[in-house]
Amino acid sequence: MAAISQPQGASLRAAWIEQAQAHPWTTLGLVVSTLGVLVLLGTSIALVLAGAAQAPLRLALLGGTVAFGATALGALPGFALHRINQRLEDSMLGFAAGAMIFVVSHEVIPETHRNGHQTPATLGLMVGFALMMVLDTTLG
Repeated sequence: MAAISQPQGASLRAAWIEQAQAHPWTTLGLVVSTLGVLVLLGTSIALVLAGAAQAPLRLALLGGTVAFGATALGALPGFALHRINQRLEDSMLGFAAGAMIFVVSHEVIPETHRNGHQTPATLGLMVGFALMMVLDTTLG
């Protein structure tokens, strides 16, 4: 008996539906960031066509669109590679967290500590970090 083969598109669609059912929160994040890209891109195009957007606003809208697009594209490999080794996944998440900590410590913290705002900035950082740890422990 010969096996009936499905068209490539049908098997790919079935694989995506299986992934979405197995990981609904990842799917929701991908959908939300994709919708964000579409809304931001639509707003950008409408403002540019209407002539209402000034040059800095155009650059801000373009930067936001690129950032949302990078988020959506960055979610795709994680969505597709959900069956990778747990240690490899943990290492990849650790590298991503390290990159974010570097960016925050290198770019954000020096800006907040200028002009005599050291104490409120440090307290805000500590409270924010404590809140993140509480949320991670209780929700994760």
